[in-house]
Amino acid sequence: MKIIVDTNILLDSVKFGIDIFHDLAEFGTPVTTDFCVEELKKLDRKEANLALRIIKHAKIKIINTSKLLQQVKPVDEKIVEIAKLTNSAVATNDKELIKRLKMNKIKVFRLRQKKYLSLA
Repeated sequence: MKIIVDTNILLDSVKFGIDIFHDLAEFGTPVTTDFCVEELKKLDRKEANLALRIIKHAKIKIINTSKLLQQVKPVDEKIVEIAKLTNSAVATNDKELIKRLKMNKIKVFRLRQKKYLSLA
């Protein structure tokens, strides 16, 4: 199973020093999206720069969404749609996104107590 890692949890994992990709690999194959990478590039924060280096160093696959998504949509909608299209789970700490994912019966991984991953 693929697990789409969103920007929010990438930043939190760097902030709290958690190797999220290693932890997620126990459940499936962690991937991220081109628009999440673009979001990180736009942020002028050391956590974002470190997250980008971790993605590159860990050789995380980046999903090219232009072929999957025909219309420009808000990021949360894109994540829900990609998860449905690719039958993937999602790793996020975004409360609103978690609600939307659960409404669509998509598995969600999140950080708990700033130290471990759990299935929400």
